[in-house]
Amino acid sequence: MDLKKRYISVNIIESLPAMADMCLNQELNYAGIERWQSWLGRRILLLLGIFSVALIFPFTALPLLAQSGMLGTDQLLLDIAKLSLPFKFAGGLGLAVVVSGIYISVLYFYVSIRKVNRNNAVDQILPDFLLMISANIRAGMTPFQAFKAAARPEFGPLEIEIKRVATRSLSTDSFTGALKLIETSIDSRLLRMVTKFFEQGLKSGGRIAELLEASASEIRDMQELKRELVISTKTYMIFLAFIVVLGLPMMLSVSTQFLKSFPKMDSGPSLGILSAPALAISPEFVANVGYLCILLTTFSVSLVIGIIGEGKFFYGVRYYPILLAATLISYAVIQSLLGSFLGGMMVG
Repeated sequence: MDLKKRYISVNIIESLPAMADMCLNQELNYAGIERWQSWLGRRILLLLGIFSVALIFPFTALPLLAQSGMLGTDQLLLDIAKLSLPFKFAGGLGLAVVVSGIYISVLYFYVSIRKVNRNNAVDQILPDFLLMISANIRAGMTPFQAFKAAARPEFGPLEIEIKRVATRSLSTDSFTGALKLIETSIDSRLLRMVTKFFEQGLKSGGRIAELLEASASEIRDMQELKRELVISTKTYMIFLAFIVVLGLPMMLSVSTQFLKSFPKMDSGPSLGILSAPALAISPEFVANVGYLCILLTTFSVSLVIGIIGEGKFFYGVRYYPILLAATLISYAVIQSLLGSFLGGMMVG
């Protein structure tokens, strides 16, 4: 059964255009996903299933839910369940597009975060890797032997790439030619720079050990500078989180409680021409708009925090659930406190 699924998945990928196939291959290799055709084919099959279920939802599940009374008093869903077939199809198509877009976005964020995590892991261990090669060369090994002997489990993704380069250089390619294979699997700017220096050192016959030690020292200085920069930007991240978690719920709660209290104020003694007009906006509508505002604002702020902290906007997605939960809790608590406070004032 697994072989059959894999065969179907691979056939789906092979039907894609050559350019899309090449781009997907490159990105998934950077993310360290093995057998990427099978992996992506299964996700495409799942996407087609999600799209189909969302498309037929207004025709099947929604009328059944309406008949069983599970929709309650939600007038919008009840009205959708009674629509004609063309309108149901349009609604189902819109729902399918939205759900599929969310699914594709989740996959994109997953691959991007996995790719960046892999690159960061390589950048962190790169100085130690270079120093080990340098120590092996100083011990009397040839550059190829020193490179091959540096394949250690603690080097993570680099261990696999070292073995792949060593195998390739022993079979068909030269050592300098096989080194370029690393660039197709790890999208690290530092690694590309070091690989080019290493290739030039091999071709020119320079002091490779000293070159590697100098590169390792420079990389560590750059990493230390980056850590100091991240620490200095923590203040901006804390400020943004404070505004979202406390400032936004406070403003929304004041608006909602004002609309709830306004009719009570209007029911007091008449002031003639100064009496307040009736409001067309209900507190429930403002509360729903508030929840939507919280969803969108927390997502935007989480992306900004990702840019400030890591330099990549999609890194902020991991902060979104925490920010959203904290903001919703703060919104509920502040609404309750303001409701009790204003209610006591009205009674008084």
